[in-house]
Amino acid sequence: MKPIALSFVDILNRSEALRSLLEKANRLAKLEQILFKQLDPSLASHCRLTNIRDNVLIITADTPGFGHKLRYLAPQILSFVRQNPQWSGIKSIETRVIPESDSPHSSVTQSILPLPSLSAESAEQIHTTALTLSAPALSEALLKLAGSKTIP
Repeated sequence: MKPIALSFVDILNRSEALRSLLEKANRLAKLEQILFKQLDPSLASHCRLTNIRDNVLIITADTPGFGHKLRYLAPQILSFVRQNPQWSGIKSIETRVIPESDSPHSSVTQSILPLPSLSAESAEQIHTTALTLSAPALSEALLKLAGSKTIP
């Protein structure tokens, strides 16, 4: 018998949990599109509607500056969202800052800052402690740390 090829949507529709997850993702995407049309494009491009939990809208920004702008606009955003009957039950807005992993700011910071290092005294104390332990894995890890003189 030849296997039946199912589309991605068919697979999602076969599972109630996946179907409800897809529906929630679609609702969030729709609200995000409507909501971010109301925001300044320079702000909207740095924000994401990440979730609605317990009637709280959770919006993330990729920098603290844009997170501050979101918090400042939260009352206006909440008022706008509540105008739509589908979203009238939203109680509040929570803003979070979650930097993008490929943000130019994070790579610059990482390349400028040196790795912290252990003083000779700290390395000796860690080495001595490692020799007294009965847990071989922990002892080995501490000896490695004490020998490297650089905190990974």
